[in-house]
Amino acid sequence: MSLLPPTVGERLARCCTSVWVIGVMPGSEVELRRRLDGETDVQTMTSTGTETLFQLDSPLEARERIAARQQTGSDGSEWGNEVEVEDVALPPAPPRMEPSIPRCGRCALANGSPPGSTVELIRDGYVIGEGVINRHGWTCLKIKEMPRSQYMSARAITCELGSPPTGNIEVDADRSHLLPPLIIEPVFGCQTVISLDRLVPGAVAELFADDVSLGTVCSCWNRVNVHVGRALVNGQKITAIQRMNPAEWDCTLESIESDPVEVIPPDGRIKPQILSPLHEGDNIIHVANQIEGGTITLYVRSPGEVEENIGSRPATEYPEIPVPETAPLRAGRIIRAKQELCGQQEFSDPVTVLAQPGHIDPPTVRAPLYDCSVVMAVDDVVPGAVVYALQDGIPIGHAWSPGESVILNHVTALREGAQVTAYQVASGLRSSQSSPVTVDAWEDRLPRPIVLPPIRPGDTFVWVTDIIPGAYVRLFDAGVQIGGGHAVDPAAAIPVWWPIGENAIITARQSLCLRESDESAPRPAVSEPCEGPPRYEPSLWNDDPNIQWHNNCYNYACDMILFNNKSQPGRASGDYPNPMACEDITNAALSDGLQRCTGSCHPCHHRVALFVDPGYDYHWYRQDDNGRWSHKPGRALARNVDSSDNLITNPETADRRVFNERGDVVADYTDFCGYFCVNKNEVVIQ
Repeated sequence: MSLLPPTVGERLARCCTSVWVIGVMPGSEVELRRRLDGETDVQTMTSTGTETLFQLDSPLEARERIAARQQTGSDGSEWGNEVEVEDVALPPAPPRMEPSIPRCGRCALANGSPPGSTVELIRDGYVIGEGVINRHGWTCLKIKEMPRSQYMSARAITCELGSPPTGNIEVDADRSHLLPPLIIEPVFGCQTVISLDRLVPGAVAELFADDVSLGTVCSCWNRVNVHVGRALVNGQKITAIQRMNPAEWDCTLESIESDPVEVIPPDGRIKPQILSPLHEGDNIIHVANQIEGGTITLYVRSPGEVEENIGSRPATEYPEIPVPETAPLRAGRIIRAKQELCGQQEFSDPVTVLAQPGHIDPPTVRAPLYDCSVVMAVDDVVPGAVVYALQDGIPIGHAWSPGESVILNHVTALREGAQVTAYQVASGLRSSQSSPVTVDAWEDRLPRPIVLPPIRPGDTFVWVTDIIPGAYVRLFDAGVQIGGGHAVDPAAAIPVWWPIGENAIITARQSLCLRESDESAPRPAVSEPCEGPPRYEPSLWNDDPNIQWHNNCYNYACDMILFNNKSQPGRASGDYPNPMACEDITNAALSDGLQRCTGSCHPCHHRVALFVDPGYDYHWYRQDDNGRWSHKPGRALARNVDSSDNLITNPETADRRVFNERGDVVADYTDFCGYFCVNKNEVVIQ
């Protein structure tokens, strides 16, 4: 069996003193290569598991290129992907932490600092918690002493230079109870990782197999993969509890034990998935649904030829697998992955390698960006590209994108006045850098967010709007935090730590730079039907002449049939008439109850798009439940094609001209004003 190369985990930054190498065979000899300015240094370790942590002889330097390979007996891999070491901005900015942490928590999340930075949690001048930022851009720092003081702060140390302290970090009141964790099923024999959900960040979870402890972990997330250090056995009963009960802190919270989950033999659900697209020249294959304890094997064939095994390595929770140099991705080749676990073998669906594009344009950094944010969005991405973001020319984060837009999480904190750019790499080609976006500071008081209805029992997300892009949104039920997440758009689906309860009363707050807004108006959970995007039914609008005559594009976009001689934005709310310009029509629509959005809408709402022919007219399109778009031009027929009779898959690229009987253009809706969400239970038009 030939070995696939191991993966050097990105990101790596200057002054890092350790490097993770992933996907190594236990007992293999792993070599780590460092190259800079023609000089090469190699360190060697014997792996004891599927991941190996190299403690370096000297700190990393910017522009070093790091790679690894492995050797087991006579079988050795090629060198894997080379990772370039990032430079860092000094002195570092303060790390990002949540505005408050639980009094009885044993760990807390910090991010916003370069990999390798140490983050310290400080109380009354003493360090009570510490962690090192990992390659993903965060650390789950361990809290050694109870955070009882209301005057805590944090700082980052990068390349031996300390950041200014953060603002004040508060301490949450004690919770009244903890729910039991949820063990994610299925749990297979021979796997070595168990996934837990419904955790309270800061709590310690403990796993049991037939009442014998498998170990504990303090999680900074509500969901975590727990490495149990042994292969599970079919028939074992797995349970879990979570607790916040360090006796020396006078904490006594402990959940009841979870329902038991039986370990079962592997079946078809271990089928791996190769994430597409793949391009000629790519040096990484992303394989999802890897189950630790198993083995991944890659196969390649050219049309008409026999499939070739190009190597195997242990499955890991990380999808990146380097492409061997002797088996490069070429257009037309077909790639498959096999996963084997406890003797069960499953093959992925085949993926065909696409041709190398002739040119890659720069992506677009989505504006606005605000000081202290650690998330950002990038658009105009080549599907399958890796997007790299820079702040004043220094790398701050990257992400692989399966689509045309991607969100970069845990980037190094944005700084007021900095210039943020991005470039993308696909098929071995690198684009030029994007146009810069300047990071602004939010000087005003943060607005109260709005929790969007409906909130239904059992929901696992809550939709919130009026968000400052880049802010962190926390969700509360009767004053107790139940979820949170970052938002890159003014409206976002914020995850909760467990499904919404029947009697929940939900509120939200948003924060930037540890400044937090007032709490939103409360929104109770209700059981009510969810309409969602409308069906495309042109006969409903076209067959009855009275409906066709009295309803226009605004009625159609809002999916409201009225008999008021065509509805107008703002007329119901008293903001009418308006000049035919984006800003005026947008404000009128917002006054009617539409919500601005740049991404998806609440699943019970639907998305519409506004365009204007400046000084003359406006026009609306709506997205139907089939994902395509349709519209109704004035008193004309509702339709799902543009003026060139093409199906509308993207209103921004549709032919939006209007012609008279002679073929003359009488209107051209050139100005795109944005996307909006329509909640038919809240929007009022006339």
